[in-house]
Amino acid sequence: MPSAWRERHLPSLLDVQRQFAAGLFGEQRLPEQGLLQAAGIAPALRLGIYTNNHRQGVRGALALMYPVIERLVGSEYFRDLADEYRPQHPSTRGDLHHLGFAFPTFLGERFGGGEYAYLADVAALEWAIEDARRAALVEALTPDALRDVPAEQYDALHFNFHPGARLIRSRFPIRRIWLANQAGVESVDTVRLDEGDDWLLVRALPDEIALASLDEAGYLFARELEQGVSLGEAAERALALDAVFDLGAALRRLFALAAFRI
Repeated sequence: MPSAWRERHLPSLLDVQRQFAAGLFGEQRLPEQGLLQAAGIAPALRLGIYTNNHRQGVRGALALMYPVIERLVGSEYFRDLADEYRPQHPSTRGDLHHLGFAFPTFLGERFGGGEYAYLADVAALEWAIEDARRAALVEALTPDALRDVPAEQYDALHFNFHPGARLIRSRFPIRRIWLANQAGVESVDTVRLDEGDDWLLVRALPDEIALASLDEAGYLFARELEQGVSLGEAAERALALDAVFDLGAALRRLFALAAFRI
């Protein structure tokens, strides 16, 4: 077949791939006529196999990442949400882990301002846990590292937050919601959505997930350190929020939670 004829009559490989991808996300459009051979199965049905596999794959991956959300809304409605999410936030990376990155944002847009607004915050907690798990084995900094630092230099210290640690806050009691919806938990006290704010440090360890509740000043202190603020400045900002903020206790707790990395 002459190359000039191919250039005039056949789409490029990139165009075919784009048409195929569009078909996966629900646009009922097949690649150019003749590029999909029947071979015993109609082209539309052949494309449908890939579409269904992709749909099921997204459903399954999101269910693994967000089991609490699935339990809260029910499996059938969770599948509907996954199907709605799939074309709006298609993955741009080969690692399935990143597929669920935008799910909390999606739920916030879907339910924000209504009675189910808490779902987005619960999903943000689940994502923090999922993402932190990938760095659970990274070595943590221990208090021994401060042994040889002169006390007068403490104010200028900066800490690197551990990649397996996440800070998250919510106006809902998301920690209790998460704990109440773990596998095997059958009977819990009623969780009221108006119980108050949650300020949490999520720490993924090799064999467990720690969800540590902080007070508002302790959360601010940890957040400042995470953002690269010096120990002295972080303490000053926490004290401005709470005049009885205990720097020593807050720092010891962060070390106990292995919140810093070497």
